[in-house]
Amino acid sequence: METCKKFYENVILYMEGSLSEAQKEVFVSHLKECKECQSYLQYMNMLVHDRASDIDTDVEYWDNLAKKITKNIDSFCKKIELRILRLKGLLVGLLCLSCLILAILKEYHRNQEIVKNYHLYKDLPVIEKLDELQELCAFQEDGNE
Repeated sequence: METCKKFYENVILYMEGSLSEAQKEVFVSHLKECKECQSYLQYMNMLVHDRASDIDTDVEYWDNLAKKITKNIDSFCKKIELRILRLKGLLVGLLCLSCLILAILKEYHRNQEIVKNYHLYKDLPVIEKLDELQELCAFQEDGNE
């Protein structure tokens, strides 16, 4: 078992080719006799080779990836800018609508005050003239029909 422990410690060095000739002979002789260590070496080889094949060293791939990422970021920024413009337009529209509603409410309130206080104003000469004018208009309309 002591040999297997030493084997596990040296397996990476063996795979890298960093063992001395003497260490390599001991390593290989143990490997020929121990099925468990043979399985471990196969497992480590598979792990290293599978991971190495996952890493793409093609420069064009990485350049294209950088361009794709940049393009996606630009596209995302444009979408955000459009949403901000839409929100600004919506806020301006809501502000205009609010001003219009306030103006209507103010006029309505003013008219309510006039109606509520009509009895105070009806004795004024202007109101009498207005009443006479309304009667005259009504008389003229009756005469034209």
